[in-house]
Amino acid sequence: MKLWRGVVTGVVLAVLTVQSLAMPAFAATTPAPTAGAGQGLEISPPLIQQNVDPGQTITLNIRLRNVTTGELVTTGSVDDFVAQGEEGQPKLLVGKNADEVSPYTFKPWVGEIPSLDLVPQEAKTAAITVAVPKDASPGGHYGVIRFTASPAGSAVTSVSLSASIGTLVLLNVSGKVVTKASIAELYAMQDGKKGQFL
Repeated sequence: MKLWRGVVTGVVLAVLTVQSLAMPAFAATTPAPTAGAGQGLEISPPLIQQNVDPGQTITLNIRLRNVTTGELVTTGSVDDFVAQGEEGQPKLLVGKNADEVSPYTFKPWVGEIPSLDLVPQEAKTAAITVAVPKDASPGGHYGVIRFTASPAGSAVTSVSLSASIGTLVLLNVSGKVVTKASIAELYAMQDGKKGQFL
């Protein structure tokens, strides 16, 4: 449980880090609606955690709201992340990490993510199908479904960068899971000093 908490907290921070690269063009939090406020989305839920069976097809409903004063068009994508270190710090597999393969991916299972046109303050739900393969390995499979917004009718150029906002998806596939652990170090403290066991 501690590992999952670390992964979830860290991924939220990692997603916010990705967003900060293009903050002038996008506000991930809810900004006050003002003229020329840029691209801003609100997303719900921020986390989807669900148990699934091999061969099962589920639908994920993700709600987006346009919090700006202009019309927006959203596009979606799916990215993996992996946990690193003892605390489960996540690494999003985007940008320079995009070629890295996650053993816990669910990316190939995700169907088409619909584009949504949103007028100011409008909210719509994206229904996303996830088809779990019959031979899916048991245990956790996870990733991020991200949405990027751009002004309606605008051409995408190298200077009109938009960051994204996403929902973390944690799927637990049923089946027999083999868990292994090893002891890296064993010691006792005496008088504030660490003593090594033989």
